[in-house]
Amino acid sequence: EILEVLNRPPILMARDRRVKKCRVDRIECLKDVISNSDYYIQNITQATLLFELSKQIPHPSKILDLCAAPGGKLIALYDLFGASQLFANDASSLRLKKLEENLEKYGIRAEVSCQRAEEFSSEHTFDLIVLDVPCSNSGVLHKRPEARMRLGAESLEALKKVQFACLKNAVSLLAPGGQIWYLTCSILKEENEEIVEKTLQELPLKLAAPFLKKLPNAEGWDGGFAAAFSTSAKTTLD
Repeated sequence: EILEVLNRPPILMARDRRVKKCRVDRIECLKDVISNSDYYIQNITQATLLFELSKQIPHPSKILDLCAAPGGKLIALYDLFGASQLFANDASSLRLKKLEENLEKYGIRAEVSCQRAEEFSSEHTFDLIVLDVPCSNSGVLHKRPEARMRLGAESLEALKKVQFACLKNAVSLLAPGGQIWYLTCSILKEENEEIVEKTLQELPLKLAAPFLKKLPNAEGWDGGFAAAFSTSAKTTLD
């Protein structure tokens, strides 16, 4: 059933930014919302995962989106935590141009940088670090059909190394009492549940709440995964 869904055209959706709770509607015509800053083109899975994670943390002062482009998560974070200071990073300068266009369109201020997430450094520490890591895109193959051609055992192992390296670096950037949100658009356990297990074993983090996983379905939900980590009593990295 999942494979059948991923062979169909995706259902177009937009998040209504005027509603504090998560509201995502199907749209028939892109022109109806593309120029309206009250809406952002976003699937219900991504919007729901961020909304559910936001219940696990008090209002964060500083938020870092480490893999931020094109900006959908950052806009959602602004809508959820309007008073927070936002920092947006991405490894691609080309993708950052789209992010900056979105920030201007939606009237959002953020400090923007271009570094690899696994090597990112800053003079700040952050109350919330969002990691929408590079992944196989196995939950959105209807939107990223080219991902089918590159998905294999070797590429998956390479992605897992990057994903864990991003998490490990994020620990060094986390303020006391802060959280790391780990997100993928994958439905593979290798990039989701197994990364969570490895993180709990090897990094000074614990789950702040049960992880969330959504599977692609005929109603238009994408595949996606989210886990919220907080610091544990363990204080050193191996």
